[in-house]
Amino acid sequence: MAASYVTAVKNIQNHAVRKAVCPLWEERGVIEDMRRELYTNTALSHPLLVHRRCWQMGDHIWGYCGIAGFNLITFLNEQREVLMQWERACPVGMVSIIGFGASLLFHEERRSYLTGVQIGFNAILEHHSLPTVYRSRWPVFGVLVRLADEIRNGPEHVSRCDSLDNQNPQAKVLARELRDLIILHTWPSKQQAQDLFDLTNTHNGTKTPQVKCSFAKVSAWVILAGHVEENSHDRGVYLQKAVVSLRRIVDNGWTIEDLLASDWPVLNMLHTLSLPPVPQISNVPLLTPATNFKSDTSARPLRFAFMGGFARSVGDQPGQFIRHDLKVNLPLYFGMLEGYESWDVNFVYVTGDERLLEIDYHYFPTMVPGKQRLVWLPNVHSTLGEKDDQCYLWNKGKTLWKNNFLEDHGGIPKCWLLPDDKQSLLQYTESNEPDVPIYIYKPPGLWGGRGVQITRSIDSFLAWPEQAVSFDHGHQCFGLHEIESNSTLQGCKHACMDDRSCKIFSYHNDQGCWAGSEHFGCTPVGEWTSGKKVKGPAGLVQSYVQNPVLAKVGNSNVKTDIRVYGAVVGVDPLRIYISQDGYYRTGYPNKNYATDDASLEDRYMHITHHIQKYEEGHWVEPSPFESEEIEGSCGTLNKWYRDILPKNLAASKSGKTVEDVKESIQLVLTRLILSAYPDLSCRRAAQPDEEMLPCDTTGFHFTSDLVIDDTGKVFIMEIHTNLGLKSHGYTPNNQNLPSKRKSFMQTFFQIL
Repeated sequence: MAASYVTAVKNIQNHAVRKAVCPLWEERGVIEDMRRELYTNTALSHPLLVHRRCWQMGDHIWGYCGIAGFNLITFLNEQREVLMQWERACPVGMVSIIGFGASLLFHEERRSYLTGVQIGFNAILEHHSLPTVYRSRWPVFGVLVRLADEIRNGPEHVSRCDSLDNQNPQAKVLARELRDLIILHTWPSKQQAQDLFDLTNTHNGTKTPQVKCSFAKVSAWVILAGHVEENSHDRGVYLQKAVVSLRRIVDNGWTIEDLLASDWPVLNMLHTLSLPPVPQISNVPLLTPATNFKSDTSARPLRFAFMGGFARSVGDQPGQFIRHDLKVNLPLYFGMLEGYESWDVNFVYVTGDERLLEIDYHYFPTMVPGKQRLVWLPNVHSTLGEKDDQCYLWNKGKTLWKNNFLEDHGGIPKCWLLPDDKQSLLQYTESNEPDVPIYIYKPPGLWGGRGVQITRSIDSFLAWPEQAVSFDHGHQCFGLHEIESNSTLQGCKHACMDDRSCKIFSYHNDQGCWAGSEHFGCTPVGEWTSGKKVKGPAGLVQSYVQNPVLAKVGNSNVKTDIRVYGAVVGVDPLRIYISQDGYYRTGYPNKNYATDDASLEDRYMHITHHIQKYEEGHWVEPSPFESEEIEGSCGTLNKWYRDILPKNLAASKSGKTVEDVKESIQLVLTRLILSAYPDLSCRRAAQPDEEMLPCDTTGFHFTSDLVIDDTGKVFIMEIHTNLGLKSHGYTPNNQNLPSKRKSFMQTFFQIL
């Protein structure tokens, strides 16, 4: 029977009477917050709880719960003293928190964390029954599932289980069959448990069992526990036998790493048993194994990998959250199972500099064109990923298209790259007087509307000093060295400016000033601020689209733009798909859109990006998506096509229809990507020995922000070469931001 999302959450929260496993600490606010966020975040590793995206949010949310993850990172960074006092008093909580921290680290950095996990795990086995651990509502096994996924996909994937049974391929097959069943929310049968007992016991006079790894026997006991009532005596007996088997393994010198790295899904099954049954959520279809998508050449379900053949030299926490989300969503909704060594689709996700990805070209030599797809191109970000790259490509490709293309369909507004195009910009401005155009200036290295200027005068951004600093608050850059400064952000900036070799710096009130000529990448980290030295004037200047599609919000006519989603599924030949779904964003909702000089200074009238609205308190909740009302800071693209665009087209008397606009969207995005084709094609190699990937094996996802004018012409603001699914992150100066992030993520995933 269908149930509301809120009911499901309450059932989860009230699942069992909580015992005082951690009696001295369970009422402390920060600890309770961490337990709740861990429960939310690790629920993703259980398929039946895939709906429980972000805590107490709506029942249409399909994306990953990055909010809970980022809150946990903040807790780990800011509550170390509390955690140090508390860890010995609550081993269940300690393993949960430290295990989560370990899952975010590189394998070289995990060693000390794994020691703490080992100590806490031993204490759990020694002093607590599994039902007691479950009643604590600390998701210790869910956390360990996530940590195991990181270890099994990393270079340290070595388990004594593998060594014991490396001559018996049947053991690995059995372990992975069990894992696939759990992923597809199907509990293994009693017969499978009995088969495992038979394979792990000596019989017929032999001294050596067919399967030597004791984790197989632990799996069998847990399978039996799942076939009896939750609070029954038999379940307690079976789980106790599983614990006894684990204790024997530990007593023989095996470590938590052996369990984490093993193919046997002991932790997955223990985590599944810790969670209550969740009623089916309305309007969310689940696949059964019988309806899985199949590949063309095999009856087995399609298989996927994530970052297979790649390593990051710098951590990417949003990428890790995305990976765990894919591991749940793809099997549950699309029937695609994890591929291990054999995959059909390999996803790559990075939020930083893609040059920091370390690709093993020897991993891909036998890819089958047309059958295997790597969702990544080696140089797509450096070719197409930045606004200045897109301006360059569009201008470069102008000669390849009919002169009336811009007039008929649109494209990238006239653009100049500073400082190289400074003279061209000056000449254009002089040739258009007295009808002075409006320009939008976008500085280098910034995003989310930061640093943008909209003006009729180009003097303000052409009058920059010969050198300036582009700041990026809330980010730390790695690979730098500590330098002397006067212990302030401005002091750090001036120290870098005075050093000719310095190109980038990062500053923290407690950690000081770090600088260098090169870095390994930057990532969102707490209260750090980074700065990059740039030559002025620098950045991108575009003609501003002055007549965008307007929406009637209350008594005001406000600016709108739209975000669309697409995929390049192949480059050789080029094949592009653009979704009909997406969303629109609005300017400031309480003022009429205008382009007089005073109105150009009102940033929120013209900049639609959500982040600055959050930070300044201008975000407005949208109306329900099925509503005919148009209110708030965003809405579905379907609503925009249905209720907003037609009124603008009719008022302009352009003669265009909604279908004409959809066609123009396809044409302008295709033209931009075609302009990059010579640099993306597998045939681009200038040298015969250049390392390449096989033709027709690569593609990429993209999102694009578009402004449509009231006559139906489509203008590209920018294109992002991977899916923008990470949450806004943490801003300590805005205490209300977490709830606003929840609000936006709810809206965003309802739209998708």
